Amino acid sequence: MELKKLIIILFGIGSVAALVYEIAWIRPIQFVLGSTAYTLSIIFAAFMAGLALGSKIMSKYLHRIHNTVQTYALVELCIGLYGILLLWLLPFLPKIYNNLYILHTNFYLFEFALAITVFVLLLIPTSLMGAAWPLVSKLYIHKSVGKDVSKLYFANNIGAIIGCVLAGLVFIPLFGIKSSVVLAGIM
Repeated sequence: MELKKLIIILFGIGSVAALVYEIAWIRPIQFVLGSTAYTLSIIFAAFMAGLALGSKIMSKYLHRIHNTVQTYALVELCIGLYGILLLWLLPFLPKIYNNLYILHTNFYLFEFALAITVFVLLLIPTSLMGAAWPLVSKLYIHKSVGKDVSKLYFANNIGAIIGCVLAGLVFIPLFGIKSSVVLAGIM
């Protein structure tokens, strides 16, 4: 298989995994934060912030990277490992909630403290996900920038769609949240 095809397939699989994480993390975080709309807002904000931050940081140092393939593999490995590690970190959220409960008399301060806690937990893997885009772009984009970028964007979005469907309709119902996260980590 030619390298460009392999890159696009692996990038798409990474997108599948990212959305499996996003969907799977909703449930345990919702038990702590309560409202689904509130939980979704924080998770989506953490994802978008992490994607932006990781992309910005990686693009700043991209010219210094000599082995882009190895760096990309390392980033994806770290995403998978952190995703699985998060299974052991999420059970601490109720304890953090209890410690922050002293702030409950000020609703906005209390909710902000909870949001920051979750945001920080998710910022690590989402920043790594954001770092993957410049690396893949460096590997994939050569002569035809517009066409190559559109192929990457296509792979990313198709992967995201597949990840949402797999997470919500297949993985979580059949295997549960923990196993779904592990499957995403393996991807």
